[in-house]
Amino acid sequence: YFNIFIFFLIHLISTLYFLLDSKTPSDSQIILLQNLGVSSNPMILIKKPWSIITYMFTHFDIFHGFFNLCYLYFGGKIFIDYLSQKKLLHTYIMGGVTGYVFYLFSLNIFPVFDYMNENTIVLGASASTLAILIASATYVPNLSVNIIWLNSIKLKHIAIILIIIDLLSIINGNPGAHIAHIG
Repeated sequence: YFNIFIFFLIHLISTLYFLLDSKTPSDSQIILLQNLGVSSNPMILIKKPWSIITYMFTHFDIFHGFFNLCYLYFGGKIFIDYLSQKKLLHTYIMGGVTGYVFYLFSLNIFPVFDYMNENTIVLGASASTLAILIASATYVPNLSVNIIWLNSIKLKHIAIILIIIDLLSIINGNPGAHIAHIG
């Protein structure tokens, strides 16, 4: 619910700015996203420490948010059934933090990222929701789930497929995000 709330809040505030003619929607969205998203620059992170948490609840693109919430719903139901609801938020937060750490280190280690602005903003729950799905697959790897058009597939195979997709997608665009997913 918090992901949905933040999404609508960003778009509602942007609409209000537009209607009041004080700023264009894109300007107000940029300001909001810069304050809610986490920077790839550690010096900016020190000035905005809350952003390491808020980034994982922030989506600007509706499809990005929708697919993350689908992962969260699918993996979260399994997680709660076999682990606990208390551990769900912990796993979500730790997955997001770990994803960010992988992203931050990859930006500073791999030469391919030298072209990037040192103040790239990271948004989205992908690392968090994938952490929940992977944790579920680690705990009950042989759990069979029914997916449209595939019938029954083991949870561990879904997790492996998602990891392979991210590994193969690193060179095809948005490599930092795919590295964060793996984190």
